[in-house]
Amino acid sequence: MIKKKCRNCDYLRFDPLTGLYRKEFFILMYSRRKMNKGKKFVLCVCDIDLFKNFNDKYGHIAGDFVLSKFSSEIIKNLKNGEFAGRFGGEEFVVILENSEIRIKEFFNSISDNCKENEFEGEILPEITFSMGVSYTDEFYSSFEKADQAMYFSKKNGRNKYSCFWNIKLNEKVQSKNILNIDNKKLLFGILALKDVKKNYYLYGSAFINRQYQNILDFVKNNFDNSEVFIYKNECICMTMIGVNREKANIIKKQLIEKYKDIYGVFNLYPGITEFKFIFNDTYDAFLTHDLYNQNKGIVFLGKRVVRITGEYFFKSGNFEKAYKIYRRSYFFEKKNQIAINNLASCMLKIGKEKSAVILLEKNNWANNHCEYFINLANCYYRIRDFEKCHSVLKNGIRIYPQNTILINNIKEIECLLNT
Repeated sequence: MIKKKCRNCDYLRFDPLTGLYRKEFFILMYSRRKMNKGKKFVLCVCDIDLFKNFNDKYGHIAGDFVLSKFSSEIIKNLKNGEFAGRFGGEEFVVILENSEIRIKEFFNSISDNCKENEFEGEILPEITFSMGVSYTDEFYSSFEKADQAMYFSKKNGRNKYSCFWNIKLNEKVQSKNILNIDNKKLLFGILALKDVKKNYYLYGSAFINRQYQNILDFVKNNFDNSEVFIYKNECICMTMIGVNREKANIIKKQLIEKYKDIYGVFNLYPGITEFKFIFNDTYDAFLTHDLYNQNKGIVFLGKRVVRITGEYFFKSGNFEKAYKIYRRSYFFEKKNQIAINNLASCMLKIGKEKSAVILLEKNNWANNHCEYFINLANCYYRIRDFEKCHSVLKNGIRIYPQNTILINNIKEIECLLNT
């Protein structure tokens, strides 16, 4: 987004109903804080229980009252260095001090103060919420863990909090403590299905779930798995103890013959490929750059895998690595709008504005995505060509009149041009 020049831009940072940070600004605040240096923090995902009942029974105005009261209680209970954001609907994310006592104190205080609720003479039910907690790491990894812990609270009765480090990733899988396996070499893998969205539309979720379950059963039956789970119905992630070369080749052949619609990276034999275990969960591990530097073994490589990896590094702030990976994605398929806009976004982050302009203007057919206009306008802004920046934003708004980023940016660039 173009750097803010106007003084009164708080509405761009704060959610107007709750007064908490908007999702984008919360993530920006999170990335700017050195979460793992000095004072320790945890990330909490909070979700109001059965919120739809408030809207259905008492109306949306009463629902807004519930959201406003709940968020005001969050604000009252924040201490120095802590902050919170609204991520949409009834979901909130909070950064707290890393202390079991602090987490419990925060949860209980809000629960106690939300028991009695009156709105326009109507006595509303008690507001309860479920909360999940994880340690702070790269944002999207931490959020995913806290979100899993929150859903664990929901499934186990609601109106409680759960810490990720105290629950299993998948209740059907008996996970071992990976860090205790010191004397064996661990390998990592990701397997995904092609055309998931298309098949979901044609055949339904039961068909997709059955396919994934079959692959999951195959993996569990053929490997000594340390950890294996289905991630968001998008891919199967695993850590495993390697097998010998002869068995690895047999399994590879069986896998290819039995599941023709899979892709990803799968490593069976430690002598073929070995990845460093950099992070503390499988989903992060397979996204490390070692995946691409050392994949001399058994590889099913698709464009989606490259994009997922590029997105990981981009969101974690490692723009140089993301740039190299997005370049690979672009060269896979040059006539792909997502690949072009991803690459342009990275160029902006690493100071290649002029190259990004050339890329975008050369591929102006990619304007079927609003990110095209956002990126190109940002390029012109960075090289101080405000007139062209304004022109690009105007063209973008003609095609995407409801896009808030384009609308807010054109207001700011008009402020600059008028001054």
